[in-house]
Amino acid sequence: MSSMKYKSSEEFHDHLLGAIEKKRGYHLKRFEEHKSEQDKGAVDALAWAYTLIKFGKGNIKK
Repeated sequence: MSSMKYKSSEEFHDHLLGAIEKKRGYHLKRFEEHKSEQDKGAVDALAWAYTLIKFGKGNIKK
């Protein structure tokens, strides 16, 4: 597995938030189709992670 290099913490945050949004969308679609509690939990957890990272933007140190 290759490690990704980011030019700035801003670029890292943008990539991370995009990945979380994509994964949350996947679980949200699965939840709507199957009404799985596991998918609902994943949607909630990913929404919480997104919020924490979004409001903590700029606070991650190298």
